[in-house]
Amino acid sequence: MNSFTLYAQSAQQCHQFDNVLSFVGRDASGSLGIMSQHERFITVLETGLCRFRQENSAWHYLALMEGILYFNEGACYISTTQFVIGDNPDTMAQAIKRLLSEDENTLSQLKKSINILEQETFRRLWEIQHREGNPLG
Repeated sequence: MNSFTLYAQSAQQCHQFDNVLSFVGRDASGSLGIMSQHERFITVLETGLCRFRQENSAWHYLALMEGILYFNEGACYISTTQFVIGDNPDTMAQAIKRLLSEDENTLSQLKKSINILEQETFRRLWEIQHREGNPLG
């Protein structure tokens, strides 16, 4: 039976799955499926639950944040910021919620840091201009 290799990768982890028969995910156009003889293909996967099946195996699930899927010559590469792999779709739904919550917290912290940096930059510019006797405005 024809199969392909699936690589799931993020900055923290990389997993390789051999003998994959099919992959099902979702992009902006809707549900998509990949099998071993698929033509070269690239798309942006939406945040959510994907699944894949290996030879002589049940479905495995991949919960991920948005990512890029690239398929070429018998290899499927999925690159994303975060992902979780499991065999139970119910626990994977919880994993997606956790990933979204972590992403929201990271974004919130980033916004706070940018705000502090912006305020400090303006304060220092104000000090420099007043020290030189050349106030703005």
